[in-house]
Amino acid sequence: MFEIKGILEFNPANVSRKHAQQAAWKKVAMVRFGSEDETYRYYKWLLEQRFGLRVPDVDPFVWKGRLNDPVRGTHVTAINEIVDDEIYEQARKMFHGTEVRVTYDPTLIRCNRKNDKMWWHIKAYSDDIMNIRSAMGIKVFRFWANDIKKNMEVCVSQVVEHITQQKKAKVPKQKRQILI
Repeated sequence: MFEIKGILEFNPANVSRKHAQQAAWKKVAMVRFGSEDETYRYYKWLLEQRFGLRVPDVDPFVWKGRLNDPVRGTHVTAINEIVDDEIYEQARKMFHGTEVRVTYDPTLIRCNRKNDKMWWHIKAYSDDIMNIRSAMGIKVFRFWANDIKKNMEVCVSQVVEHITQQKKAKVPKQKRQILI
């Protein structure tokens, strides 16, 4: 496991169409690791080697059918969901610019695919982020594979209860979020 430190940034710049479309209702905060941090280049190279994405006889730092650099650089998303405007603003005033510790296992690289889009990430964890989310009243579910195997009914009932609460609060269906 590695531990790194970054700075928590609320209201990052909109750099994608999706972010711009959702900016009116979705609140975002992320941990940045400095403009000089190029950790993503190492993992990009690692994935290209592992899955044979490297084009022979081409400079490894030139894009030729390779993975794109992440739009936001190396970061960890801390908040990416509906949060009451007042609560978000209070948290921004308290925590914006705060140093945050993040732990990750460099061997746990995940790849996600949705329609024709594909992206990768490393599973990261931060007690600092979880404490800030908890202080903001954001529900966090921490289920690991073994928890689900042992107590599926309990895990499912917690998620169902959360969804029911969101329905009662009249949160539109496309805006309901569950972090697992």
